[in-house]
Amino acid sequence: MYDQDRLITVSENSGQLLLTSEFQSYVNNRKFKVHLCRKADPESKGMIENVVKYIKGNFADSRVFSNIEDWNNRALQWLHRTGNQHVHQTTKKRPAEVFPVEKQHLQPVSSPLSYESVITPSITRNISKDNTIRFKSNRYSVPLGTYSAVSDNEVFNEANIFAGAFLLPENEFENDMKDMLYVTNPDAYIDLKKKWCTSLQVLGYRAAKLGIIEPKNHRNFYAALHRKGYLKKEPLDDSIPLQKPMKIKSIIDLVSKKGFVDVRHMIENDWKVDVSFFHRMTGIDSSFFNKYLISKQDFGLENVTNLPLGNEK
Repeated sequence: MYDQDRLITVSENSGQLLLTSEFQSYVNNRKFKVHLCRKADPESKGMIENVVKYIKGNFADSRVFSNIEDWNNRALQWLHRTGNQHVHQTTKKRPAEVFPVEKQHLQPVSSPLSYESVITPSITRNISKDNTIRFKSNRYSVPLGTYSAVSDNEVFNEANIFAGAFLLPENEFENDMKDMLYVTNPDAYIDLKKKWCTSLQVLGYRAAKLGIIEPKNHRNFYAALHRKGYLKKEPLDDSIPLQKPMKIKSIIDLVSKKGFVDVRHMIENDWKVDVSFFHRMTGIDSSFFNKYLISKQDFGLENVTNLPLGNEK
């Protein structure tokens, strides 16, 4: 059973099907009969869509998968434990009990076709400002908010990855994520934001970097951030106080007193930046650096010769 799609069928008239050449070749190799759903008639394909909806709502939505192998293994366990054990509302029978009977009347599946066993490498495409990509003269949409300037993306990603690794310990964060039901919903991360005092964006990047959520789910998560306006202001931003850096100030004081670093020379000669740069980078008030920028007197008052005044002879 297939939905009527231009990739599959060219036309259909009273049951007479004209399939595309590619799909007709596939049917000839597989040797099966094709049943196309009627156009604009959701009831004719409802039983298929209900199965997909059941799997999404009862299996996929409530779990976090590390990779496709993990998905497949846990799906088989779920089918054995739940999916095939529930009594069907229409047939009043369990799929696990009915399938052995139906299996006797099924045709064997032909061996995999040559092109089905070939894994093609992924391709890279540029994202346009309207959040679309081009492939073979066609345009395909990607989640809203995916596009950004390349340089901004690189810096932004590096900052989030660093912050995630620094602020979110791997083992404890993975334990927190085990109870996460909706990994693509930013609002589901608010309790973790309250616990770790970090942004929702950093939480999402950390989860993706550790493989807790898949790349597709992370893109959906980021699109949801954009849709909810969380890229500009997140929930709890007003209630969670900003952490003021104290250790950095102590470290700077220590290395300066020990003579390991000349802070003034480093700022003015090595890095050649303004003090405001350190304020933006560390959050430390600019006045903190003033004591390191006071120039030392390069002359003293020792061995000074008195000069004669004008009225002296």
